[in-house]
Amino acid sequence: MRLLWVFVVGIAAFGCKDKQPAKSADPAPKGTTPTTPGSPTSAAVSQPRSAAPTLPADELFAKESTDSEWAPGAERAVRAVAPELEDLACKHDQCRATVVATNETELMAAVDKLQTPESLLGVPEAKSIKLTQPVQSGNGYTMTIYIRFDRE
Repeated sequence: MRLLWVFVVGIAAFGCKDKQPAKSADPAPKGTTPTTPGSPTSAAVSQPRSAAPTLPADELFAKESTDSEWAPGAERAVRAVAPELEDLACKHDQCRATVVATNETELMAAVDKLQTPESLLGVPEAKSIKLTQPVQSGNGYTMTIYIRFDRE
């Protein structure tokens, strides 16, 4: 029995061994470079990867052409589940609208409701929703929302 226990513990210890060496918990400070070529510490210091350039949502929407056959139907579908949206406009594969609220709590509740399958995510072909930064005005808060559709 003892031999079996030693055998099981040995297999468990061997099987739990990492296949790759552990990474150092203390990475080299930014901006430092190793001095000895070929040494274990001379590996190139990894530079943070820059984000892929993207257009802001409003510029992307402005550059999109309007599909006069698709847009009216998309607007009706969005209005059917979210009649409270203002300034609704649809183009080729996305719609833009404004959410208006008197305070931050009301705005967040409205936005949470819009992101459910019973609301905007339930519109046929709706793929994603992008929210912009809330803007405070004298009358309350507004937020622009973009609904992207999968039209392929």
